[in-house]
Amino acid sequence: MDVESHLRDIIQLSLGSTPETMLKRALYACIDISGATGGSILGEEGPHLQFLFSDIADLVGRRVPRDSIAGVTVLSDVVIYTYAPSDARHFGGIDKETRSTTRYLLSMPIPAIHQSRSQQEKSRNAGALQLLFDKNILPKLHVEERPQEISMDRFRQDRPSEHGLKHILWILPNIALGMEVMGLRQTSYQAIHELKNKMISAASWLDYLKEDLAGRHPASLQDDAVIQDMELADTSMREGAELADRQSRVKVRCLPWR
Repeated sequence: MDVESHLRDIIQLSLGSTPETMLKRALYACIDISGATGGSILGEEGPHLQFLFSDIADLVGRRVPRDSIAGVTVLSDVVIYTYAPSDARHFGGIDKETRSTTRYLLSMPIPAIHQSRSQQEKSRNAGALQLLFDKNILPKLHVEERPQEISMDRFRQDRPSEHGLKHILWILPNIALGMEVMGLRQTSYQAIHELKNKMISAASWLDYLKEDLAGRHPASLQDDAVIQDMELADTSMREGAELADRQSRVKVRCLPWR
């Protein structure tokens, strides 16, 4: 498939599909355009990096440490091209579990949509895109002898015409946006879930309040104003819990890149 078809598909999915679907398609496009044998998208998960998407299903959800190739890519904002068997930072446990051998590995930072203003913030990236090759696609770089680390700016200037890497740079913003939407959705789901729990708890405490009033001031529960207030509070809390529950079931679609 040509580059234009890949980009058209990615844009269409960003307009009318979930971020997961778009990101999977973007990864497939990067693999196809570069001629890679496989690839993965990794994102931050607490103190680790986690495989979010991969052509190897068993990798999804697995974590790698910050001192791995992907971790250095993200924290140092560099493109790393390396021969994995001779690079101590390669997380070889992954190869053992998937019964495969990683040879030439290109690891590229995925710039975050929202850059931190703090000078102390080490990472400006949302994750890493990694592509695997059986052959050395950049033979001028003798990575069998030592890995090559290239700043993103220099990489854009020196390497974009080789092996479709220029077109991969075009796709990176879409990947970054998809990851941003995924993160926002996860945060929203957590907030909505907590809100629903709080509403349900409040409704329960209202029932306890009625029991306390019945025991200590039973006459108050015969007051029309108190009855109306209790009913309004109960209705509001239960409607709020139902609304939060409905919102948690809504599928968030990916916004277009502008």
